[in-house]
Amino acid sequence: MPKIYDYFGIVFLFYSSEHEPVHVHARYGDYETIFDIIFEDGKVKEIKTRSSKGVENLPPAKFKDASDFVKKYAVEIAMKWYKVFVLKEKVSCEEINKRV
Repeated sequence: MPKIYDYFGIVFLFYSSEHEPVHVHARYGDYETIFDIIFEDGKVKEIKTRSSKGVENLPPAKFKDASDFVKKYAVEIAMKWYKVFVLKEKVSCEEINKRV
């Protein structure tokens, strides 16, 4: 379960048995929301959110923080996805301390 970013207490990670579309799980305490990153012609077309089964969605303020973060880092998240699931490489977690 690679942890890829830590952003003001929100942890962004992939599960080890992921599937398409490219997506990232955003966790804050016992809360979690999944962000699907949809690409078209090599560019981010849209970002969709969905719930993780059996877990409450992020609280509103943390949801906004996570959503803003995923919008800004969508391409970087996709590159890490590619490294982990296609190239089978390890990625390190980055701590981001500046608001996006």
